[in-house]
Amino acid sequence: MLCIACWKTVTLFIDNVDLPSRCTVKDLGVLISDSFAPQSHINKVTATANQRVNLLMRAFVSRDQSTLVRAYYVFVLYCLVTIQPT
Repeated sequence: MLCIACWKTVTLFIDNVDLPSRCTVKDLGVLISDSFAPQSHINKVTATANQRVNLLMRAFVSRDQSTLVRAYYVFVLYCLVTIQPT
């Protein structure tokens, strides 16, 4: 459950089980914060892209620019363009 106003706590139960309150939740692969600011989602996507670029740089021995650009398009840019529910 997304806590829109974290200063005001509301406890919800389903079958006597307390639902945890979060300030950031993931819905359809997009991180949504209680202030509806896109910063947490942008940080996550940027971190994932940086991890993939670093993996590419470690995986390729060749520093041929056309090969690295093609690998970037396939491996990193695809991650940035599509919404991945991971």
